[in-house]
Amino acid sequence: MLAAPTLGAQRATALEAGVFLQYSKYDDFTRLQDGIGGGARLGVYVLRNIALEYEGDFAHTRSVVVGDLTALNNRIDAIFYFPLTDKLRLLAGGGWTGTQYHGDTTHNRFDSGGNAVVGVKYCVTENWAWRGDVNADFKDPSDQTPTGARTRTYNVRIGVSRFLGGPAKNSPCYQAPT
Repeated sequence: MLAAPTLGAQRATALEAGVFLQYSKYDDFTRLQDGIGGGARLGVYVLRNIALEYEGDFAHTRSVVVGDLTALNNRIDAIFYFPLTDKLRLLAGGGWTGTQYHGDTTHNRFDSGGNAVVGVKYCVTENWAWRGDVNADFKDPSDQTPTGARTRTYNVRIGVSRFLGGPAKNSPCYQAPT
């Protein structure tokens, strides 16, 4: 029984699930009102401090043309973690974003493009962490503009996450036993 905690710590793959609140800032010329929303993420750490992450989020907004909208985003990202202290990690990464504007009646409901993310993760324990980040979505062309111009949407987010299945060597919050 004494060996069981040690064997559990030898897992290589870490899984993380989290939730977050966000504030979304749209380019002014899109005529979309900035909004507040939230979302959830699921990450798998394929190498030490490198995660592949899926996020789904929503933000309420309003368009001059069609009225109330809900922006629904799906993101797939690669995230790299850089240790700053024993508990604080810098994170940077990017990937792809697909957006659907629920409630849009102009047949311009979908956008997609690249994204970038930068932020910090604070490891409260090996199992719990706080995360704050800024995400930028780059859409070129964007259906939410009259001319299809390139747009940027910034999302400022704060959230909490839990590592699933116990400690794993690839987790950015893993502490080697003394």
